[in-house]
Amino acid sequence: MICFWSSKKARRSSRIPIKKAFSPSSAKEGSDLHGCATLIQWMRTHLLIVTLAFLLLVGVALGALAAGGASSVFLEKLSFLFHASVVKRSDNALGAVFIGSFASSFLFALSFLVCGMSVLGMVFIPCLVLFRGFGMGMVAGYLYFFYGWQGFFYYFLTILPGSFLCAAALLFAAQEAAKLSRTISQRKKPAYRLFFVRFGFVLCLLFFSSACDAIASFCFSDFFLF
Repeated sequence: MICFWSSKKARRSSRIPIKKAFSPSSAKEGSDLHGCATLIQWMRTHLLIVTLAFLLLVGVALGALAAGGASSVFLEKLSFLFHASVVKRSDNALGAVFIGSFASSFLFALSFLVCGMSVLGMVFIPCLVLFRGFGMGMVAGYLYFFYGWQGFFYYFLTILPGSFLCAAALLFAAQEAAKLSRTISQRKKPAYRLFFVRFGFVLCLLFFSSACDAIASFCFSDFFLF
């Protein structure tokens, strides 16, 4: 009896699976793969905003490359579209910089609003995003090519904070406009109320970005001499 019980216990213990040895490298590889899969899944879910952001970055790169052959007169003519004044912000009052910055961003937001209520909006919205990025890149490239690191730090301190928030708000506006335009093209009932509520949120972001732009210009412009 005792022999039978011991042999039975031995058979049960032999069935217990042996745990695999823990490998830190395999755990790290597994976490990296899981992170990549999560990122890919997020990009698929938010494909529209990812595409618009990519177009904005392409525009920034093209504008920076084109800035080498641009003149200051040309930039001054387009400075209203490219975020108020380029290098002479220190001569302007705080309110003037705020109004110029807000007017520039509001013009693009209004363009997205109009495109969103049209079937052809899906065609023009990417072009507007690309053009906005081109303007941002041209200003940054112009300051760097003609003023070196001084121009780079000027852009980084005075223009980039407000410009970054403005770009994020305009990307959100472009996304909502593209969604509405696609809904109209599919002959579905558009949610105009939600659309205008979200555009109100965009205007709040643009107001805040213009305030940051004016404050940064007021605080740092006097440190640079061009």
